[in-house]
Amino acid sequence: MSGRFDPFDYTAFWKPFRRQTTRFQEVFPEHCQYPELIRSTEALAYLIRSYSVYSMTCAALGHPGGSLSEAEILAVMFDYVLRYDPRNFRWPARDGRRSL
Repeated sequence: MSGRFDPFDYTAFWKPFRRQTTRFQEVFPEHCQYPELIRSTEALAYLIRSYSVYSMTCAALGHPGGSLSEAEILAVMFDYVLRYDPRNFRWPARDGRRSL
């Protein structure tokens, strides 16, 4: 169905800042890529908050304070700091560890 909206299709709202998530890419405020990093991270934080509220609403329980306040930290870590490979979750150099 082409006209149906999928709320879990995050690709319409956000794409990862780094093309290669297995490598760390340094970006400083004076770099030309900094505005794109900020935009991407803000969009990801918004999605984290939205999905947290959706999950708590569906479950009819939860504490929104913690979930909503840590959204920025999670967005920065996932979009900028952590190294991961979504196709290989057992990759030994994941989560910021040095590759061998």
